[in-house]
Amino acid sequence: MTSAVFTDMEGTLTTGSAPRLFVEVGARLGIFSRWEVFKMVVINLVGKPIPRSSRLRTKVYYFTLTSLIKGHTLAEMERINAVVGPELLQKVKPGSLARIREHQQAGLPVVVVSAGAQEMVAAFAKALGATSGEGTRLVHKEGIYTGAGEEVCQGEGKAQRIKQVAAERGYELSHSYGYGDTLPDVAFLELVGHPAVVDPEPELAAVAQQRGWRVIQNNEPAT
Repeated sequence: MTSAVFTDMEGTLTTGSAPRLFVEVGARLGIFSRWEVFKMVVINLVGKPIPRSSRLRTKVYYFTLTSLIKGHTLAEMERINAVVGPELLQKVKPGSLARIREHQQAGLPVVVVSAGAQEMVAAFAKALGATSGEGTRLVHKEGIYTGAGEEVCQGEGKAQRIKQVAAERGYELSHSYGYGDTLPDVAFLELVGHPAVVDPEPELAAVAQQRGWRVIQNNEPAT
């Protein structure tokens, strides 16, 4: 068995909002209508005051994601993500990118795990040169998204996905590395032998201090 690197995406690796970029690119390509974009803006404004660690925030995100994708085709999502992946790569924090490259140079597989749609996370992981990307899986039938999906890949959902990936690929979690930035990431960080928090929200920073986890600030050297 080998060790691996499991890293959250938004906030840990990248700056800005990945879902917002996804919507912007979809609108730019003429795939999302003005009405769809307007609905997403309204939903996001409603959900913005909700703490990121709240289960309600997760439900709002899930509703937003499934509502936006419903009725669209796999081909349309592929067109969007072909643009989103490389653009997200431009938003990767220099220090975080340097750490990932160090792990890759050491021969460790890197798995990006995020609440974002599976296809978007996979596209970003490919652009990053990571081994794989794991996100929220959305249901599609005959090439069209139904508006349903599996459990959001966040909190316990993210932890379960990492356990599944580790079991399938023979990764030893007790020797692996983990990077996160919000409180729900505790669920997967406590699975790995080398947990670290990157530019963490205050609640996660407090947990990291209590547990003796490494706290990485964005201006900290990569090593």
